[in-house]
Amino acid sequence: MKRTVENPWKIISSKVVYQSRFIKVVEDKVITPEGKSGVHNLIFGGSASIGGVSIAAVNESKEIYLVKQYRYAYQGYTLELVAGGQKENETPIRAAQKELSEEAGLVAKKWTKYNEVWAATESIRLKIHMFLAQDLNPSPENFMGENKMKIVKVPLKEAVALVMMGKIPLASSALGILMVNNILEI
Repeated sequence: MKRTVENPWKIISSKVVYQSRFIKVVEDKVITPEGKSGVHNLIFGGSASIGGVSIAAVNESKEIYLVKQYRYAYQGYTLELVAGGQKENETPIRAAQKELSEEAGLVAKKWTKYNEVWAATESIRLKIHMFLAQDLNPSPENFMGENKMKIVKVPLKEAVALVMMGKIPLASSALGILMVNNILEI
């Protein structure tokens, strides 16, 4: 959705202050809506990514595939939907197909885009395209299982219960599980 509201912040200057493969930090010198001078930092996906994808892969038995992996910033293991970055000149659906194959070793015949969300709206510029993948089969490509991640199949109702107990800490995964449960119940 394109936002058409005029920006009440005036940008005086903008410069990249840090960039890695995964993130880029931009520092904007601004005049705030209150007329005060200030600095605002924005975090973007790095040179390898322009956005993200999140995939709720659900089989015919209504089991959802979740990734269990250690997340450094979280300082613990998480259960998440299959997810990854979208490269420049790559469509969201192609990025989702690639991530499902690489992370879960699966391909899907049926794809439904059901939402777009932002990782955060204050300082992180990362739009996440959310997909439901169905009619699943093993991928003919080599399954990578990146970062020593483990794929677990969980009944969708159990995944919803995990969200409600606070056991799915990543907001886009929690939202995705709840939305897909709602979609599949209709």
